[in-house]
Amino acid sequence: MAVWYRISKMNEEINIIDYLRPIKNKWWVTLSIFLVAEVTSILISVRQPKIYESTATIFPPKIEEIDTLSTTTFEIKRKVPMGMSHTQSIIAIFKSKRMTRDIVEKFGLMNLYNTQFKSDAVKKLENSTNISVSKEGVISVTVSSIDPKLASEIANSYVGNLDKINNELKLFPIKPVITVLDSAIPADRPSGPKVKLCMLIIGMFSILMGILISFPMDYIEKRKKS
Repeated sequence: MAVWYRISKMNEEINIIDYLRPIKNKWWVTLSIFLVAEVTSILISVRQPKIYESTATIFPPKIEEIDTLSTTTFEIKRKVPMGMSHTQSIIAIFKSKRMTRDIVEKFGLMNLYNTQFKSDAVKKLENSTNISVSKEGVISVTVSSIDPKLASEIANSYVGNLDKINNELKLFPIKPVITVLDSAIPADRPSGPKVKLCMLIIGMFSILMGILISFPMDYIEKRKKS
């Protein structure tokens, strides 16, 4: 029984070596693909424009404050949709087309984004803006742009437009609608492109591709010799 176990173990090790032999024989294929991919990723990353991010952070209104300024509970429910918190209401305003269209018109983003239609500029602004909420309830508005000053101005404009839209829709009885914790300021260093991360991802993918290509190449070479 022990002898049979040793023989089966040796056969298993030999089979594993046979499976890995194509990788060893064609190591230069994997290395070549890796080097070409890494050099290409560096060249592409260098040619891409630098992206800057600016973030404005705010506190939503407290329910207690709204309660004291509203005449009845019914009035609160009428102004803010049922089932929607005040934080969700503010985020909905941030993501509304009214908000993004105002910002597109204010900063002339159709020219910056080189778009013919306002709807395309709105989509690009939405893709460049990230609205998030922390566990503590702090809302962050982060805007990305090739111009650090413009990114900070747009982020602050999101916050500034809240009161304007609230006056039109009369959602919240308190003014101002939110408390600004930190206004957005121009970033002193770019946030992208992330060259190291791109090189890591592309490098791992190129190694995998090189290994996969090694097997059919080794098989074809053996068939030709036989």
